[in-house]
Amino acid sequence: MNLFMQCHTVRPEAFAAFPPGYEARRCRPEDVPVWTRLAAGEAYEQELVRYFERVYAPQAKAFFERFYLAVNSAGEAVGTCGLWRAYGQVETVHWYRVLPQMEGLGLGRALLSVVMRSVGDTPVYLHTHPECDRAVHLYSEFGFELITDERIGYRENHVEAGMAYLQAHMPLAYFEKLRLTQADEALRLAALSKKEEEF
Repeated sequence: MNLFMQCHTVRPEAFAAFPPGYEARRCRPEDVPVWTRLAAGEAYEQELVRYFERVYAPQAKAFFERFYLAVNSAGEAVGTCGLWRAYGQVETVHWYRVLPQMEGLGLGRALLSVVMRSVGDTPVYLHTHPECDRAVHLYSEFGFELITDERIGYRENHVEAGMAYLQAHMPLAYFEKLRLTQADEALRLAALSKKEEEF
């Protein structure tokens, strides 16, 4: 199921620093094989390699300025996240992932903090799934609201079924803090402007 979210006002009170032994750095050209494996997982790595070549490689300078890796003290990548101008028009959070075995250490919040500090103009958008209920809660703490439109571009938005899933799997206090909103006209127009899905 697809869920789409947008943020008009970033909440700095949600920001956090990295725990000792971890930091963020920008992705570098030599990191691309590590990045694709980390962002997509082994099952979808080759798809992301092709996506990188098609979407990001033609804008490599922007990619390496806008995508980050969370690394440990040995320099090993344990998470990634980027802020990408999808469709060439709207800011979107892209490929946000922390290795499953590293979850619960605060790395995800710290990494998202780095990315959200780099936001210039809002709104900012993202695509997620209701099964990522912990991430949906985190996004909401940063100021993201769930978009209620039935479609974003040519993709269906499963907000009704997604909300039912979240209500069943999220602590009630978290679920009650979720906010709903309609998509901005800028997103509606941008999502229809190209056939290529960019977020």
